[in-house]
Amino acid sequence: MVSENRPFHHILATVAVLLALTVQVSGAEGNAALESELGRAQFKLVSGDVVVFLGGTNTVRAAKAGCLEALLTHGFAAAKPRFRDFSWEGDTVYEQGTVGDRWREPALGGWKKQLERVGATVILAQYGQIEVLQGRDGLEEFSASYEKLLTTLAEQTQRIILISPTPFEKSAPLFPDLSSRNADLRLYVDAIRGIARQRGFAFVDVFTPFVDSTTRPAWTENGVHLAPSALPAVATAIARRLGGRDLADPIPANGAALGPTLEPLRTAIVWKNGLWLDYWRPANWKCLFGDDSGRVFGQAAGNHPPFLVEWAQFPSLIEQAEEQIWEAANLPKKTGKKTG
Repeated sequence: MVSENRPFHHILATVAVLLALTVQVSGAEGNAALESELGRAQFKLVSGDVVVFLGGTNTVRAAKAGCLEALLTHGFAAAKPRFRDFSWEGDTVYEQGTVGDRWREPALGGWKKQLERVGATVILAQYGQIEVLQGRDGLEEFSASYEKLLTTLAEQTQRIILISPTPFEKSAPLFPDLSSRNADLRLYVDAIRGIARQRGFAFVDVFTPFVDSTTRPAWTENGVHLAPSALPAVATAIARRLGGRDLADPIPANGAALGPTLEPLRTAIVWKNGLWLDYWRPANWKCLFGDDSGRVFGQAAGNHPPFLVEWAQFPSLIEQAEEQIWEAANLPKKTGKKTG
């Protein structure tokens, strides 16, 4: 068992990986394995859905790139879904930044209040790759902590999809080679599969089909973090597993673009996600909710509104940005919805 030093878990997780898949793996065997894991809980978005992403560093990278959200928006265009990224660099099943920092829960509430605030109806979660650094002796604690987190999340929605960790890769000489951890990681993947089966959640295995692949090109920068050039292909693979719809354009093997049809949509999503990040994770929290909020230098000068008033304007800006997303996706505009 590891110690109760939760910040240590959080520090370990600064190398966490996104819901990582690769569209580059050839052959039908990997696709069949992925499809079978979805089983009866086939992913589908309906009108009014709000999809929340949970995970660590690579989930943050994915939100900034906007590829997966663009593909899912396109794939489920009739539903006009909204997406909110709740990931945080360093997140694990033991601690999540959105409820871990001392100021966030008093200001924004715990998981229950924050998920209610955005009206979350679907949750995609990917944990386990960094937790495996505890070794096999940490598996029991990992499973118990994941179960505890999922119990909290399930109070908001039962539509939860668990994404397995992806394999480690050999890295450049200056980085530690974590590929030897894949044997232990297989045990963690099996544990996540068991948790999903027991709870009736969908489970997507992106470890087993790819761990021994010799045809998959490298997808990370350092053996763990997803490379920017891999994000479009990875997002495409995820969207196809979840949506199963044809995409508008072929996806380049490298580069950040999604093709001419979806690139304007992706660009609009990137802008919206930037606004969301500024709202949900404001940089100067001390002037908003801390002990600087009432001080003179915490107030705006001249005719500018106070920081807290300015921060409260972000939901309307996000809604305007979402109208641009729907326009870019050639979708009808949605009105009367609040970002929260």
